[in-house]
Amino acid sequence: MTTNITTKNGDDGQTDFAGFRIDKDEIPIRVMVDIDQLNSSLGLARAQTENQLVRDFLHRLQLDTFILAAELATAKRHKASLQDSVDRKFLWYFEKDHEFLSNYKPYAEDFVLPGGMDSVAGAMIDMTRTFARRLECDFSEFCNTVLENEDGVSVSWPQLIWPDVGETSNEDNTSPIKIEFMRQYFNRLSDTLWLLARIEEGTPLLRDGYNCDRFSCSEKIGETVPELRRK
Repeated sequence: MTTNITTKNGDDGQTDFAGFRIDKDEIPIRVMVDIDQLNSSLGLARAQTENQLVRDFLHRLQLDTFILAAELATAKRHKASLQDSVDRKFLWYFEKDHEFLSNYKPYAEDFVLPGGMDSVAGAMIDMTRTFARRLECDFSEFCNTVLENEDGVSVSWPQLIWPDVGETSNEDNTSPIKIEFMRQYFNRLSDTLWLLARIEEGTPLLRDGYNCDRFSCSEKIGETVPELRRK
């Protein structure tokens, strides 16, 4: 039995997002397309590299994009049912992986020419880095875009898709904190990809003592997850 992926629901130039029916050129859809492009580009780079460490990190970032996309696109009333979400643990793993890469080797302090080392995978990671930068810019616009709801009240997109935006809270599962974590993640992502591109261009295939059996690459160097509650 075959499955027809063409629904024709978007033939009118609109699509579904977080429980809303909106035009395809609106900023939430641009953000979702950015994430889709980022994920596909990560996959292309991963298919090219022979460096197992780089491959593992790229795969981890691909899995992150699914969590980020679900956090954005899931309707407000269904957010609580997400199996994985953007929380303190999510960001902590990412930051520890970034720290691991930062300490992996000495890096050049000058500007680097993408593709200058004739590494196809390295050039692809650099291209992916530019997609991450655009995603960060579009996400910022998404957070700052103000609309009018059906009652004529001015609201932002985050207020429409998350239940408690605008409230003050220190709990990790609240929407203001999730948005903060997403901003931090997107801000660091292009730097992480820059590091991966440099590793791809000039390191051995495998670091001594490295293995890919653990969930997070940072865990391979003996780190433990801290208390996951905002102080």
